[in-house]
Amino acid sequence: MLVRNPDSKLNRDLSAQDLGRVGQLDEKALELWEQVVNHRRLSARSGLRILKVARSLADLHDQDKVNKNEIAETMCFRSFDCGDAKEDFAS
Repeated sequence: MLVRNPDSKLNRDLSAQDLGRVGQLDEKALELWEQVVNHRRLSARSGLRILKVARSLADLHDQDKVNKNEIAETMCFRSFDCGDAKEDFAS
């Protein structure tokens, strides 16, 4: 993570521009993230936080790319989304 991120920043400290360069979302993860943001009417700030947490989960799973499972798992950390996030977006 620290090698991949600019200036050895932690994922939580990445700007939107940095995250776009180093976040490495696969296509299905990006589609799911867009669905989540639109369906839940999340702000840009909330959407960015989802990407940062998902990037951290991918790091914990020792994966180079963020996949849709990390996006779904991240949604479960949002208290109001936990019950139905995987059901709404699992397909």
